[in-house]
Amino acid sequence: MVKGKVGQHILDMAKQVKDCKFLVIVGTESEFAAVGFGILISYMGRILVCDNCNEQKTVDEKWYYIPVLNRVFCKECFDNWVKSAKHYSEDDAYEKRYFDAYKDEFVKLGLWDDKG
Repeated sequence: MVKGKVGQHILDMAKQVKDCKFLVIVGTESEFAAVGFGILISYMGRILVCDNCNEQKTVDEKWYYIPVLNRVFCKECFDNWVKSAKHYSEDDAYEKRYFDAYKDEFVKLGLWDDKG
């Protein structure tokens, strides 16, 4: 497994979710916070709150950035959403633009796994 670093944390690398009808990035809370996702809390750094259920999950849980929605979901909400979500080809350019922009941020920080 490829590893990266953010501060003192050793992390799994963010990557594209395979076998999905949407472009989706999966990663850890620390990886997502490093590229600017989350809520800034001065004494705690950044924390992530699911854009769907509004809950903060455990630090070791995976998070899912869904470019077509421009939202971050916890695993449970992502799994529920992807079961019923319908892909519309007219959203492809929007989805790709946001996917590529955030992928580039992960790459710049050395937090992207192309082998995923």
